[in-house]
Amino acid sequence: MAVELDSDLVIIDDSFIEADFKLLKNEIDKAEYKGTTLVFTGSDIYKCKDMGNYENIFFADKTIGNEDVIKHLNLVIQHGLTEVETKSKLNFFDNAEFPIEMYRQATKLLVNCGFNPKHKGFLYLRDACLMTLMDIRAGSLSKDIYPAIADRYNVSNESVERAIRHAVAKVWQTNKLEPLYQFGMKYSLNDRPTNSVIISCFTDILRELND
Repeated sequence: MAVELDSDLVIIDDSFIEADFKLLKNEIDKAEYKGTTLVFTGSDIYKCKDMGNYENIFFADKTIGNEDVIKHLNLVIQHGLTEVETKSKLNFFDNAEFPIEMYRQATKLLVNCGFNPKHKGFLYLRDACLMTLMDIRAGSLSKDIYPAIADRYNVSNESVERAIRHAVAKVWQTNKLEPLYQFGMKYSLNDRPTNSVIISCFTDILRELND
């Protein structure tokens, strides 16, 4: 797992959601990032506010673009910081960095379809879709995709498969499948799709969004 927090100030946009913040929080807890000020921006960040109380973590209501950084230099001056680094997302992993727009689209797609970002299966499903979309480790789920995801999160292949299946099952248990129907998925409550089918369906949707 690779996280670069060498700068005095890191501004992270709203592609982060609660589950991702947990990963970052774990990294902050176990590493020496005492001198780094983190600023989370964007509409989704309010979900993260109750996940920890750190004096060097701040939240902003709006996304900060490159042109907005100058407006926030007062923060730098106030804290005596000398270096500003803006990132649209942090790369947690040594391999398979996803384009930020695809990352955001996949996140919003799963959330809109009822998947809970608190579940590990949410992260694994999103990665599986993006890997398939970008032809990273493309091939068999059990021989290629699951092992790649398991490598990232330091879990077993079986844990990845089980967590995705659990996330799909939770959506079906809610009995609110309308968003899925809007994307052309024709499954009833008694006809839950397999991991392979759900990954294929979401990958096709993401591919259409990027054509």
